[in-house]
Amino acid sequence: MDKRFKKHFVLKKRHTEIKHALFSSALEKSLSIASALDDFYSYLDLFAGVGIFEDDGSIGSPIIALEMFRYHYNNCKESHKIEQFWIHLCEKNGYNELKKNLKKAGFTELSYIKGYIRKNWEEEIETIQKIINKAKYGFIFADQFSTELDLRKFLPFLEGNSYEVLVFFNQNTLSRQKGRLHPNDVKRIAKVLAIEEDEVLTVPQEKFKDFVISTLKSHFFKYRQYVSIAAIPITVQRKLRDADFFYLLFATGHPLILDSFLETYSENVLDRRAEIDPSVHYAGSLFKRSPTEDLEDLISTYIVKKREVSLNELYLYFTQEFLSWRAYVHTDATVPTLRNITYALRELEKKRLIEVRAPQRLLYKRGPKRNKKTLGQKGQVNPAYLKRYSDLDEVMIYLRPR
Repeated sequence: MDKRFKKHFVLKKRHTEIKHALFSSALEKSLSIASALDDFYSYLDLFAGVGIFEDDGSIGSPIIALEMFRYHYNNCKESHKIEQFWIHLCEKNGYNELKKNLKKAGFTELSYIKGYIRKNWEEEIETIQKIINKAKYGFIFADQFSTELDLRKFLPFLEGNSYEVLVFFNQNTLSRQKGRLHPNDVKRIAKVLAIEEDEVLTVPQEKFKDFVISTLKSHFFKYRQYVSIAAIPITVQRKLRDADFFYLLFATGHPLILDSFLETYSENVLDRRAEIDPSVHYAGSLFKRSPTEDLEDLISTYIVKKREVSLNELYLYFTQEFLSWRAYVHTDATVPTLRNITYALRELEKKRLIEVRAPQRLLYKRGPKRNKKTLGQKGQVNPAYLKRYSDLDEVMIYLRPR
């Protein structure tokens, strides 16, 4: 077994907790929406790990997912219950430990969970495709350790389905390899970014991070309408270091599933701000006139150019921008969740800078009740009322004439 891999599963680090929180929120929302539409759901974890961290007993992605499925099956009302979960878990370095931990956790003999546990996903492409074909809806998690993912082999899994996709990229390793440019480094970068080796050689070092982001977006936008790349920090001696060290790419066809991912990202950013400086307000600085002041400025600039835009177009524009952990934690910048965007729109509307036209069924009648941490006010589009993709297209924003 790779020594780095074995060391990784001793104790769950803080940045891994952030990663798993984002993974859990996206998977839970995906399952919630799928359960209203079908009786089957697929889950594929291509770098599953061993399932349990040795020192503290914390659980990894396969057991997080399977516990969620077990809870759903035992507690969901019949009209929204998934009857069969099809799974495919792959783990080359810790295959035996994963099997043992799944058995210990009671997941090997459940009638509603079917599927496979294998070592190398690249040797299972036909079987994986069969799993994907078992259900209309599902989730694919590719949590590579370093630069193991062959993106050219992975991307075809996204063809012809609407599965949510979460992929981990080790940006620090990619940048380090780019700096060395040994022949093997060039091959690894080309493999994980699905590009030609000549492109690795020709892109300038100072532009490499932007190149990685734009390259990944161009690949995944071919398959999904909503693609967001969020940086997460690293843990050094059990403390977070607020660098854009790792990237999580989330791709989906449903805006509300992306929003669950973004809401969790925002919560973690705000928790980290408060940890660094307990005096900061939950939504940013105490000295802000509005908790979404920076977002209001960005929206104003965008709408001046466009003059009219749907909420869906505005949401797409903001969510495809790179989410920098360092920038969000160390500034008052606002993560572009639907709640933050709709609050900012209401503030701009009150200033008579824009006009928002939306069906009454999508608006707050009074605003949220006695919950100071929920941004909302009378007349604002209520994100909780946005149930379908089409709801975002029904909300139109117009620039007011001066």
